[in-house]
Amino acid sequence: IKMRKISLILIVVSLTLFSCSSGEHWKLRLEIPGQAKIDLSDYERIVITDFLIKEKTKSFNINKEIRDYLSFELEKKADIKVALKKIVVSNITEFDKPDFWKKIAPDTNKSLYLTGRIEYTEEIRKALIQKDKRRFEDPFPQEARLMQRRFYTLTLNLYLINAESGKIVYKRTFKESKAYKNPNQTAYFAFFELIQGARDKLILDIQGGQQIQERYLIK
Repeated sequence: IKMRKISLILIVVSLTLFSCSSGEHWKLRLEIPGQAKIDLSDYERIVITDFLIKEKTKSFNINKEIRDYLSFELEKKADIKVALKKIVVSNITEFDKPDFWKKIAPDTNKSLYLTGRIEYTEEIRKALIQKDKRRFEDPFPQEARLMQRRFYTLTLNLYLINAESGKIVYKRTFKESKAYKNPNQTAYFAFFELIQGARDKLILDIQGGQQIQERYLIK
């Protein structure tokens, strides 16, 4: 890490001197270390519970799929033991009550509950799509076509809760959306594309990591 910092300083200094002598400005893309938003070193495992679903998806069990998916990904990439636990969550206000989580007896108090709310929506949007104009004059008018897009949105409110105190130690909302040209695109396939974006952001919050930032060197 020290060598990386030294190298970064030397690159910045050398480019600064060169830009000053040539009278130009330079645009740099730098890798800036990002800090983790939660420290997992004090915990032995993450226990993934049931999520509160705003509206159930008819084509598949979204609660089961998200629990299975996150348990596999976290155990593989966050280097921590992961377990699943069946609980009954009747309303969102329970998430804000430490007593609700404290009364759920885990195997060890050094655990974090991973839970939250899920909203998964599907809609058909119509739009007029105008063809690109041709290079040469076309005697026939170009008409706009009415096209359909199947649009999916996954809103995921995640909570990490200290099993011993019952208090929320991490809370973040992830919202991923994507439009598909295929009018027959299934909700099941789209879900697994959208959840990947939320997964990457969650892992970055847990582990930290390199973030690309742009900087300008001006004489």
